[in-house]
Amino acid sequence: MPPIEGWAMDDTWDAMILSAASERWQKVARIIAVVSERAGNGKHFEAITARIRALVDDGKLEAKGDLSRRRYSEVRRPQSSSVEST
Repeated sequence: MPPIEGWAMDDTWDAMILSAASERWQKVARIIAVVSERAGNGKHFEAITARIRALVDDGKLEAKGDLSRRRYSEVRRPQSSSVEST
């Protein structure tokens, strides 16, 4: 992946993270590994982790556990709203 600066890089990370995530809970470490592999260089773990946290803060991902503990925390895309029966 060619070097990209600033917010454009954030958008690139975000797109890759969201495409790796699903509506099922997945370990943060797995998402980082998939995104890092797609980036083609196996690096940038801290940048990817920071973007995952930002996506959680923005409500684009849900999290459970301490995100700083990548192997023990999990994320998912918010589940689609379903019609609740009354």
